[in-house]
This record gives sequence, C-alpha cells and structure tokens, in this order.
Amino acid sequence: MKKETSTLNGGSLSAGGTAQNSGSLPSQSDHVYDKAVAHLRSDKPDSLASSVKDAVSYFREHAVLGRLLDGFREKYLSYGRFGGSLLLDHLSAEDIEALEGFFQTGFHGRKQVHVTAAKFQKALASSRFSELSPETLLKAYTGEPLRGKKELEEERKNRMETVFDQAEEFWKNTLAESWVRDLHRDPSVRKRFFQKSLELSYRYKTLLSEEAPWTAKENVDTVDRKGDQKTPVLDRNIERWIRQCDFLEKQSEEEISAVCTLILGGTVIEEFPCREQKYEFLPVFAAGISGDPHYFDQGTTGGNLLYQLAQWMTRDSEGDAARSRIFFSLSRQRICLKAGILQGDSSNYAMLYGVGARRKDGKAHRGMDGFLQEQEMVQIPLHVIEGWASVSCPDHRIWVVENPSVYSFLCSQSEGRYACMCMNGQPRLSSLRVLDLLAVSGVSVYYAGDFDPEGLLIAQKLKQYYAGEFHYWHMDAEDCRAAMSAVNLSETRLKSLSKISDPLLRPAADVILKRGCAGYQENIWECYLSDPLRREGLQ
Repeated sequence: MKKETSTLNGGSLSAGGTAQNSGSLPSQSDHVYDKAVAHLRSDKPDSLASSVKDAVSYFREHAVLGRLLDGFREKYLSYGRFGGSLLLDHLSAEDIEALEGFFQTGFHGRKQVHVTAAKFQKALASSRFSELSPETLLKAYTGEPLRGKKELEEERKNRMETVFDQAEEFWKNTLAESWVRDLHRDPSVRKRFFQKSLELSYRYKTLLSEEAPWTAKENVDTVDRKGDQKTPVLDRNIERWIRQCDFLEKQSEEEISAVCTLILGGTVIEEFPCREQKYEFLPVFAAGISGDPHYFDQGTTGGNLLYQLAQWMTRDSEGDAARSRIFFSLSRQRICLKAGILQGDSSNYAMLYGVGARRKDGKAHRGMDGFLQEQEMVQIPLHVIEGWASVSCPDHRIWVVENPSVYSFLCSQSEGRYACMCMNGQPRLSSLRVLDLLAVSGVSVYYAGDFDPEGLLIAQKLKQYYAGEFHYWHMDAEDCRAAMSAVNLSETRLKSLSKISDPLLRPAADVILKRGCAGYQENIWECYLSDPLRREGLQ
C-alpha cells in the first residue's frame, strides 16, 4: 500500500515528498548538536506534569518542531491514530540544527527532511521526554483532546442535538416549538436557515460568550431586564436562554449560529403581527425585535431570514402558491403581508372608483362610502385594503384599465353607474389584493391594456391570477390596429411576444409582430367611454 506523505512548507501542510536518508553530523554544528542532545539527555523531571510542561516549552521554542507536531495532529485527525509521514521543506540553518538535536541525526546541506511517525516516536523515546507518548505530547502542545474526524463529527452531531433539545424546551408550548421541530427534522431546511443567520450570530456572540456578565450562574439574578420593554425582545430572549439553558463549553461558530437562529427565529414567529390579526410596518417591527429599524431590510441577511420565517408561518396551499408565482416579483411582499408585515406602504396603493368596502368586523368602510357618495376617485393604501373583508361594485362588474388617463376618462363619465380600477402599469400588491377581494365578492372583471409586449403580458397574467370571471376588453386584433402608433419596438421586446399563449390575445400579438410597432389605449379612448354603459362587445 502506498503511504501518504505530506509536506510541511513554512508551516503549511500539503501532499507530496519522499523519504530522505540520514547523513553524518557536520563538524561546524557539533556545539549546537551537543547542546541540544545534552538538554534532551539530562535527568528526567520529578513528575509527569513537569515533563509535559518542559516538553511543550521545548517544542514551542523551535518553530520547525512545532510544525512537525501541527502536521502530525492533522494526520491524527484523519487516521484517528498517530501515524503517517511528513516532509519538511524550505528549511533554514536554524531549522536543520533543531532537527539534528532532536533526531540525533545529521541533516547538513538538506533543504528537505522526511519524517515518519515511527521515526518521530523513536526520537521521542530516546529523549529526556521518553515517558511521554506522542499522543500525550500532541494533546499538551495543542491544548485540545485528540480525536479522529469521525469522532469529532459524532461529537458535533451530539452537541447540535443538545442545542435543539434546549431550544424545544425553551420554546415549549409555543408556536416556535413547532418551527424548531421542523428544523430539527429537516437537515436541508436547517442548513439554509443557519447559513442565513451566520452573520447575525456575530452581533450577539458577546451575549453568548463566557465574558458576558450574566453567563456566570451567580450573577444571573442581578441581570433581569425582562420588565424593561425598551430592551429589544431578541436581547431579552437571549438573556432568558442563558438563564434557562446549560452552556456548552467552547462553543463552535456553528453552535453559536444555531443558538442565535433558534432564538431569533422563535422570537420573530412569536412576535409576527398576524398572530393577533394585526399589521405592522417593517421598520417598526424590526426595531421592536432587535432595536434596529433596518435589521430586516430587503437584501440583508436579516431580511432574507425574515422572509424564510414568513414562508414557514404562512405556508400557502398549492393553489395559492401557484397564483403567487404568476407575479413572482410580488411574492415576497405578499408572504410578508400574510405574516402581518407591511413593506413600502406609502407607494403601494390601489386606484379605485365606485367601489364599496366592508371591514373585517362587518361594518361598512365609511371612507369608501364617502367617496361613493361624492362619486370621486380614491387611492387606497395597502394597509387599509388589508382591513377589508369584501368589496362591492354596481351590477357586480368592474372596468379595469392599465393607463391612468383612460381611467380618468371612464370615471369622469360614470356618475356612479359603474366601478373602475387602474393598474397604472405593472400591478402592485395592493391592486392584487383588491382583485382577491373582488373574486371573493363575485365581481366580474373587464380588463383593457396597451398593445405592446408588456401590456399583453400584464393582461395575460391578470387573467391567470384572477380567481373569478375575467374578460379581455377591447384587446382583439381590430382594436390593436386602431390603437397602433409609430413607436417602433426593439427585436428584444418583440421576441417577448412568444410568451403570449392565450388564444384570445394571440391575434393582437401577431398584429404587433407584423407591424413592429406598439399600440396605446389613449388612441382608442372613445371605445372605452361608450362600452361600460352599453355593455356591448365584451369578450
């Protein structure tokens, strides 16, 4: 069997190298050699403890010997025993002298020295440290117990099991306990969560370290801030963890990350506003949890972790998940909203006219009633829409358009006889939430958009999304030709028309492809103004 040899190069370990034959001692180094041998051959210390201390001091005094021990420790981790061989290279004159002294062999002129475990063991047995085994020396030198990689992995798993057992006990009889169990059962989910939280663990590492004042059992009673509501919930829970859970000595980064994830994740789940059927703006929620209003901002480690927790909390049914994927860019906002977290609400509104609303307590929304009576358009922010249980429209129909100018034309002539809504380009989450309420309320939607690739794609996605009765309105080939402009479309935009799969939209898509130009709603505005009253020509 081919033996594995490693090279020790300036303190690093790499594969390669061959054995070297011993040489005679150079006369010019006799005094150094004799001095080293004398040191090693002197009378043994009075006790094993002092012998260990003396040996460690000696090997640390000579860097090249320290490199040897570091190399054999790596071998031990791989083999689970003291074995293998090493190749020391790039040796200085000082290194050669130290090696000659320990191995009692001349290496004059060498730039490389090959050392096997057997050769090292023989040299150690011939030295003043003969009562020490190589294993004892390695333990003392590194300050750590010697274990193979399999043993270390088993210990790592056992320690992580302990962390999860502590977490389940910590969150006992709460919803967070269920989340901890899910993480415990699914290694892939657990790994994803822990990777997301590794950066977060550094912020709280001092709280979980032995230096933290409340980690000392005799001090825990003096560090009680649970009643201080100004202290972030996360900090209070970390301190409670320290009081309740036994500490593992010398926690690894993985264990610290796991503890932080299990505390942070459980804290967020327990504090999600949806649990009390409420909504909270993201910065306010973040400040209450961590003291930092930007802690869960999108694009940050905390933001990604919050999104994963919201996914676990809200777990869509198969049908809801499929509909969410239609407007994938809004899925994050939707999931966080279901957990009770509002993001970017100031610019997230729906444009409505002639729509009534009832709140979740069954009462009519007086603000919407006022705009109905005044027959005026209104912009409704997302957090208001989330308080509604249903909506109503005249004759259970609503006319929805893409462009604000056409919307204004429609509203100006309605006199309260029909309802309107404006998407204003790409749908916002607020508009999708109104569509959800319209579907629940049994309202039929008639949608009209621009005749360009983006406009047709919006129309197609809205039809796929809407759970109720949906009609395209003035979006056939004839309307497309009437709306055509002189605005040329790029090849890239024209290629995106291949995504139009709805047979009712394909004729318009073919007209756009043939002419290479876009059509706009404003060019056929008279058609829109007459149809809501006549209710003719609806697809």
